[in-house]
Amino acid sequence: MTIRELIANLEARFERLANAEKAIKMSAYMKHQFIFFGISAPDRSAIQRDWFPLVKKHQPDFWTLILELWEKDEREFQMVAVDLSNMLDLSTKI
Repeated sequence: MTIRELIANLEARFERLANAEKAIKMSAYMKHQFIFFGISAPDRSAIQRDWFPLVKKHQPDFWTLILELWEKDEREFQMVAVDLSNMLDLSTKI
């Protein structure tokens, strides 16, 4: 899978759990600085637990993946980017 395919896979997972009502509240809480899918932290973590092995299997350029996630509009992507970067050891890959 390419980086774009990995991100599309993650986006599809987010879209399945998107909650417009929560997204509005989350955006308001953050003073409308970010767009959200409206996914709670525990649900996002569950999605990540299922998605990270897929990323590991395909061994993309992790820093490019992180930057691509960071550039997405929805805040949940940026949160995944941070969590993924925290998992990386600069000398090895996840």
